[in-house]
Amino acid sequence: MLQVLKQHVWKMFKVICYQILKNRTTLMRLSRNCPTMVPKWTSFSYQPPPTPPVRNPVMCYFCLKNMAEFDKKADGVLQAFFDFFQSLPDLFPTLPPDFDVYCENGILTLNLGGTYGTYVMHKQTACRQIWVASPYSGPKYYELVNGKWVDSKNGGILTEQLSEELGMVFRGTLENFPQFTYD
Repeated sequence: MLQVLKQHVWKMFKVICYQILKNRTTLMRLSRNCPTMVPKWTSFSYQPPPTPPVRNPVMCYFCLKNMAEFDKKADGVLQAFFDFFQSLPDLFPTLPPDFDVYCENGILTLNLGGTYGTYVMHKQTACRQIWVASPYSGPKYYELVNGKWVDSKNGGILTEQLSEELGMVFRGTLENFPQFTYD
């Protein structure tokens, strides 16, 4: 009887070990494919991820002053473009009926309607950039350099690039296109 009990316990032990190994292998495979979904396992024990270092939340006055200055200039750019884009139906009466322009929470959206697509402009205060998503040239990131909004990749000027693209859409030059220069 004792021998039968030992065999039964041994068999159950092997089944449990097999299940643990099978689950561990599955977890290891999952953790390689999607490391954020499954915790790291070492010798069948859970190791919590290390806590990230705490950064000092205090910002210097100079940084805050620059951020406020950036916000003021970026908001001015968005407002000037918003005002200009609102005047486009008066300049081009043949615009598609679904033409629309609106500005909300620092995001300016210009829906040209029809097959022309939509432009989206918004400010990124954290990196001090104005981002422009164009249906023609894709995303662009503009930084304020020497008083002008300059594309961080190719060095183009925001107003020149946008004026050129919209000029192609409207088949002509756009008069009174907003210009920005700062000292």
